Amino acid sequence: MQVIMVLIAFFVIFLVLFATRDIILRTNSFLYQTVCILLVAALPVVGFLIYLLIRPSRTLAQRRLEKKVGDLLSRLQGTKKEGKGSAGSKGGAGGKTPAEKS
Repeated sequence: MQVIMVLIAFFVIFLVLFATRDIILRTNSFLYQTVCILLVAALPVVGFLIYLLIRPSRTLAQRRLEKKVGDLLSRLQGTKKEGKGSAGSKGGAGGKTPAEKS
């Protein structure tokens, strides 16, 4: 009986520590972090399942990476548009694709 209680206690501690680490990586809002941690601590299994439903879908690092990739892509698309305009005026109609010719 005591072994089962110890295993349950370790499981609950694991859920709380996992949720704590996960929510810190996903948001900077102290209030949101506190509510999620208390939810998992107060209702270990059910609270953890609710936490999985309400947590932000991406981590802060993933959001920063997506922003950087988006900025890079928009910058690259901007240089491609500038490059097409200058190449089209220098090379005449010979450097244009069939869609650009019509």
